[in-house]
Amino acid sequence: MKNSLALIPMCLVIVLGAKAVSAEKQPPKIVLQPDGIIPMSTPAFDAYALTTLLDQANFVARAWNLDVPLPIRSNHVTRLVIRPKTNGLSGSIRVSRYDFGVGEGRFSLLRDNDFSFRMYLYNDEKSDALATMTNVLKRESALALARDKLHRIGIDAKQIGLGEPVECKQWKYDSNGVVFPMPYYKVRWQATNIYLVVDMGISGVTSNVAEFNYNIPADSLPQSLRVPTPTNYFQMLGLPTNIKFVPHDHERRERWKHQAQPEPLPLLN
Repeated sequence: MKNSLALIPMCLVIVLGAKAVSAEKQPPKIVLQPDGIIPMSTPAFDAYALTTLLDQANFVARAWNLDVPLPIRSNHVTRLVIRPKTNGLSGSIRVSRYDFGVGEGRFSLLRDNDFSFRMYLYNDEKSDALATMTNVLKRESALALARDKLHRIGIDAKQIGLGEPVECKQWKYDSNGVVFPMPYYKVRWQATNIYLVVDMGISGVTSNVAEFNYNIPADSLPQSLRVPTPTNYFQMLGLPTNIKFVPHDHERRERWKHQAQPEPLPLLN
């Protein structure tokens, strides 16, 4: 099993101050990669990340009765992505045809790589094949299934202000002017007062979740979906407690700060 993080160049950049200062007084600084990724890892951190991803994958796989071996163990993982970020772990594992992801302090993603709409979008060959498969669901049964699946992972849509789904749409595929209804339904919950969204794709072939993503903050989710950052998070990465992180584009930001800014345009009367 390969850790796909190894494909990312792991370059530790030390930013030196303009003046020579003793190591005790000058906190070490690390230049981040885009999206707040810390460009380093350790065996201890990798072990923590894999354990966390397996815990989340097992919970969701059991709750949704996914077609995977249970319990999911490390030897079932065929793809592993670990991205240490300043705000906690981000990463994913692939088990059988499913991807399970964590990020932003929570379980963040489920994708069935055989039946997610992403797998056949703009792919005529796969779309033609999917259009011929038996659809065991109708719009009403797909909607009821989506409600049940959300409930099974502990998300109460009404309690967090989402209410009833605002959309349940069956996908269609245009093949040379002939439109085929696809065995796939997109269900969306969306709050009205704040921007909270849950998107769930339901496969009419498997009668199960094929895609799931959302933007609900971790503190509004049940404990089973939360991925709290350990107190020794940075220590597991081999970093000191006084580490300072520098944005990947810090040089551009510094140049911009010191450039003369244009005069504001006068207000029109």
